Amino acid sequence: MTGSSTIAVDTVTNILDRTGIILPLSVFTLLALAIVYHDRALFTKPARSNLYSPPGTLPLIGQTLQAAKMAGNRELDVALDFTRQSPNSGFQLSIAIQGNLIFLSRPEYIEAIQKTHFDVFVKGDFFRDRFADVLGQNGIFVADGHVWKHSRKTASHIFSAGQFRNWVQVVVHEELDKIVSLLGASASASSAASASRAEDKKNGIINLPDLFFRYTLNSFSRMAFSADIGCLAHDPKCLNTPVPFAVAFDYAQTVINVRVLMPGFRIIERLTGTATK
Repeated sequence: MTGSSTIAVDTVTNILDRTGIILPLSVFTLLALAIVYHDRALFTKPARSNLYSPPGTLPLIGQTLQAAKMAGNRELDVALDFTRQSPNSGFQLSIAIQGNLIFLSRPEYIEAIQKTHFDVFVKGDFFRDRFADVLGQNGIFVADGHVWKHSRKTASHIFSAGQFRNWVQVVVHEELDKIVSLLGASASASSAASASRAEDKKNGIINLPDLFFRYTLNSFSRMAFSADIGCLAHDPKCLNTPVPFAVAFDYAQTVINVRVLMPGFRIIERLTGTATK
């Protein structure tokens, strides 16, 4: 036996004397798992062959890094990029601890999930654990089975024919009138803006996602709770005025999005103070 071989044997012997078989067994187990789960996160099912799977998959953690990108401010950009690369407008992510997440955007898929085969696609504890802080344990958006049917029956009264004519339709039209006024004021401001005054031009710009968010939140709060939270008004100045409830609701949605995509979200929330907020 050569000198180098003797040194190697002695090194292995020393390691075994110190750790026993725990360390080599752990290394062997890790290598075995990395081979089995080379294309997905640990203990998750193989990717579906008929769904697009973004590149960059790593052994044991799958596409956790891609999910982390979606949990940031570029969620819609990343999701849109993946969707465009998919031949059927759907993609899947294998995320450590979270499991396999499937994202679909075609209308017929949404109809199958939310209507045709609704009983098959249960929300389960995964949804309730992440949404309960905002939507409750028995809310219509997170409930299953009998609880969901009860919640749906209760909520359906707001959309009865009489309620729709006497209240929902009225609210929708009044809120749309505000949007028309705001768009008209924006157009007038843009037309009157001088080419040399950038500030005038800025006054004629409307952030459409924010406008639609304000419209949706204000309309629903009026329809469901008969409360006008002041997200929309005929005066364009309202778009520059933060509404506490809207800010809090938007923040809650951001936190929930991180919960869905990021493993160990409870630890992250404790470390960042998000849980307390």
